[in-house]
Order: sequence, then C-alpha cells, then structure tokens
Amino acid sequence: MSPRLVLKSKITKLLTRALLAGSVFVGSFLYSGCSGEKASQKKADPALTVGLRWEPRTFNPFYSVDSASFFAQSLIYAGLVRYGSTGEIEPDLASGFTISDSGKVYTFDLRPNLRFSDGSPLTPADVVRSIKEAAGKRSPFAKNFQALEKIVVAGNKIEVRFSGPDITLLSRFADLKVLPAGALDESNRKRSSLSRQPVGSGPFVIRRWLSGQQINFVRNLHYWDKQPAYRELVWRVIPDKKLLAIALLRNEIDLASLDGREARLLVEEADYLKVERLKGARVVFLGFNTSRWPFNIQAVRQAISMMIDRRKINEKLFGDYSHVPASEFTEAKEGKILFPYDLKRAEMKMKEAGFERREAGWFYAKNPDKEPLSIRVATVTDFSDIGQVVAAYLEKAGVKAEFEIVEYSTLKDQYLKDGKFDTVLFSRSVGPMPDPRMFWSTSGSLNYSRYHSPTMDKLIAYGSSAATLAEKNTYNTRVGDILALESPWIYLARPDLLIVHNKRVGNVVFPGQRKDGLPWNNELLNARLWSISRQKD
Repeated sequence: MSPRLVLKSKITKLLTRALLAGSVFVGSFLYSGCSGEKASQKKADPALTVGLRWEPRTFNPFYSVDSASFFAQSLIYAGLVRYGSTGEIEPDLASGFTISDSGKVYTFDLRPNLRFSDGSPLTPADVVRSIKEAAGKRSPFAKNFQALEKIVVAGNKIEVRFSGPDITLLSRFADLKVLPAGALDESNRKRSSLSRQPVGSGPFVIRRWLSGQQINFVRNLHYWDKQPAYRELVWRVIPDKKLLAIALLRNEIDLASLDGREARLLVEEADYLKVERLKGARVVFLGFNTSRWPFNIQAVRQAISMMIDRRKINEKLFGDYSHVPASEFTEAKEGKILFPYDLKRAEMKMKEAGFERREAGWFYAKNPDKEPLSIRVATVTDFSDIGQVVAAYLEKAGVKAEFEIVEYSTLKDQYLKDGKFDTVLFSRSVGPMPDPRMFWSTSGSLNYSRYHSPTMDKLIAYGSSAATLAEKNTYNTRVGDILALESPWIYLARPDLLIVHNKRVGNVVFPGQRKDGLPWNNELLNARLWSISRQKD
C-alpha cells in the first residue's frame, strides 16, 4: 500500500472515531448499496454526489417553502430571473427585464423557443398562470404578490403591474418558478403529481427517487442554457451531520454543508477536501407559541432569554464559525443583545411576571399549588446537541425542559402549522432581500409563534411599500428591534455556511458569493455551473 493510502486510512479511522462520538446513528447507515452503481460510471462523463440531511417534502413550489424542497426545486425549475454567480439578479427564462421609474411595472422579454422538460413549449400563458398561482390565497408567497393588479402580454413581452412599489419584488421573481399552466389547473390530475413528478424548465430532471435514501437528477436536454458538465447529480440523504462528515472523508460524497466542528476536523486532516466559508443566512432559534400561557407574557420570554448563555453556545458548538444575532434582520454587536445571559436579571423578570422561586422551581404566585414551570420543546434530530445545552442552562435556572425529537415533516405540519406546541427549537433561512410579511405580520402564513403586534403590522406595511433599499432596511431594523425586545423568539445562533467539498469539484462558489453568501443558504444554487475532474483523489 502506498504511503498516501496508509495516511488516508489512518485519517479515516481517527476522524471516524472522533465524529461518531456521541452520534445516535451507526456507520452502516452510509449507503453501501450505491457503490456498484458508482463503479460502473463512465469516467469520461462523471456523476457528482452531494449529501444533505433531509429530502424535499414536495416539488410543488406553491405548496412548501422548507429548505430541502426549495433547494431541490431550484434544480428542476427556472424562473424569469435568477441569482447569478456575482450575487446579482440576472435574466433566466427572460432574456431581459426592466422596472419602471415608479417601481410598479415589471416588464420581461421571454426567450423564444423555450421548452419544458417533457418537450412541451413554454409560453407566456405559463408565466401568467404561475404568477397568479403565487398571488393566490393558498400560496406561501401571497403576501409578496398581494399588490398584483394586472398582467399584460404582447407577443413574448410580459408586463406585470402592481398597485404600489415594492423593493423586494425582483428578489421574489427570482424565487418564483414557472410551471406548465395545465399542471396548475385545479381539475387536472397533473397538479397532484407535481409533488413527486415535476415538469420544469431548469437544468435537471428526476431520474429516480428512493424515499429516505437518495434522488438521482440527470440533465434536462431541453434546458435553454449550457448543459451541466457532468451527467448526473446524486442527492444522498444522510440525516446525521457526523455521518455526513465521514461520508466526505471516505469519498462516498463529493460535497456537503457542515457545522464548524466537523468542517474543521476534516480540512485540518484531509488534504483532498476544501472548505468554502460564506456568510450564513440561517438563524437557529428557540421560539414560543405566544398564544399559550405563560409564553404570552413578555417578561417570561425575556427571562428565559437571560437563562441561556448564547455566546457560550456559539463558542462551544460552532467554534469561530457562528455568532449571536440580535434578530433575523439585525446583526448583533457588543452590547446590542437586549437580554444576554444574566441569572439575577432573569429572576427579577420572573418575579415581575408573577412567579416565585422555590426549591422545586418557579411557581406561579396566583396558583402556587400547581406544578412548577416546565418547558416542552419540540425539535428535530439536527438540533439535539443544542437542545441538550439549552436544557442544562434552563434547569440550572430552575426551569425544567423536556425535549421531544420529531420528524421534520411532522414538526412542520402537525406542530408549527397547527400551533400544537409550547416552544420549538428550529432554524429558518433569510433571503438576500429580507421581508418579514410572511413571518411576522399577524396574518403571515409562516407566523408560527402566533405573534400579534399592531405596531409591527404597521411597520411591515410601510416597509413593503418602501421605494428604496435603504428605506426598506430602516423598517426592517425597527422590526428587528421589536423582535429583540418582545422576544417571541430567542435567537441562539447564526452559523456561517460552510460547504466542504472534494477538490475535484470546481465552481462551488464565485467571488461575489464569497462576500455575500448564497441566497437562502442554498448550497445547490451553482449546481448547474459546477465543474468536476475525471478522477477522485
């Protein structure tokens, strides 16, 4: 055996032991059943394998906006515009676009001879139907397109008129995917098949989907732009981040997003791997159902915030690859966090809320015979390590915390959507043009905290009609200040986006993205542009 292979074997054994320490999964979870398929690949036309911790819930972009579905949909569908390699928005299905001086009219020139992946023509009618679907009451994007007034089509020119300006709309058009009009017809069976059998105009199509294991994407031969440089993209589902790291180390996958600890271990020891460090768009939070007692009491939420040492969580669990945000919209600076770790102030807040401390914990003074305050937290496996630390801090402060680990879809559909939870430990990505309407307005489709503030609703309304980005950011900062004060969420961390990949994969990120990060933390954003060498190291 060559010295290099001996070294690689030693590294694998060393890091496998380190990364598996405390893991709830076993190494046999890594899918050896796919090795035969890989061995038969043509070296002249390679495949590329990415590891992700989840699989998409649906390929219907008007049904779900969870991260895995959004990432997968970006492979299958195209929009009128897209996020380019410079970080700016550029034409996609449209060959060009203009925005009127009033900010109310968006005009797109649709490229000629476009086709969907099934070979059918893509026409202005498909664009019009997709925009109207986005503006529909059931769409998660309804708030963004609520000012839609009229769509005028003249040949391949599509004019979209709104009742008022909205600086975020161009970014929303980048997120909006164009689907066949017939597939969106209520009476058409194709609508129900969109979830697993999508027809799009993006760079890839689905070849095979093994639920819970992997999805195989191949080139869409009808894609209008340059074909990807490899024949197949394999999405491998590996729910545990430690096993993701081991899969990278063993060359079983080519690319994955990892947290700081795992990424640091890998790149320090394995010279065939490279880490891309980007600004993170994801916030990890402990969120309250503000419609339930006692989390409808602001002082209780503030007290719980001061029971948790968020800076220590970032230091110990993420290393130097994360920081504490003041809110989704406001970056934290020294002294900016309103309710930092402070057990004495936390006690004062609990007493202000009507609680008294006994040996067994915190009791509500008006009903002292009941059980002491305890918190039931719903979360997913991904956050079990953070959950353990949060629970330890809360119990030290006299609050018992019970964590319930549930499956991702169950958490979204049966807990958050229906409000059947007390608190939740989860994360959310924020786009390049943050828009709080969907999340924090009283009627927002993703306002899981059931948070209601007339002041917030007014700020969101003013911000949504802002004519300039600077004005929009002013309102977003004020929204962030309210969230920091009223604490419907406790913002625990904003991790950097760390993409670890085999050095044989190129064009993973581009210069503009190194500065600003990837929109929505979508690590597959550049998948159509990735390059790949013929052989693995």
